[in-house]
Amino acid sequence: MPAHPRAPGHRRDPGLRITMTDLPGAVVVLRPAGDLDHDRVPELEHALARALARRPRRLVIDLSAVRFCDTATLHLLFKTHRTARRTRAALLLAQPSAPARRLLEITEMDTVLPTRPTIRDALADTPGTDT
Repeated sequence: MPAHPRAPGHRRDPGLRITMTDLPGAVVVLRPAGDLDHDRVPELEHALARALARRPRRLVIDLSAVRFCDTATLHLLFKTHRTARRTRAALLLAQPSAPARRLLEITEMDTVLPTRPTIRDALADTPGTDT
């Protein structure tokens, strides 16, 4: 089994970068890049709260640059999905990287969290369709 990039003995810590972009139509795109693990969940949680505070109609989380994610991240995404629904915002996961897609599939969260294969698909999606 390949070692996690942050495992002991690895000197390189790629960290986490999160960008947020406002688009026309009350759409916010959040793009985390790097590792999403229990140590980084507070950073992501803060960014997600800031994004929802903008009252978007749609919050797209671009997972294309995620190198690693764990179940703590999935728990946060599920919690954010529930919060978004209460505020009448559509949350969509877009273009999950291989590690993110694998975790979504093995936990079957891809059947719970609306996921789109590309950013374009997520941006073109009609809010309220949870397929």
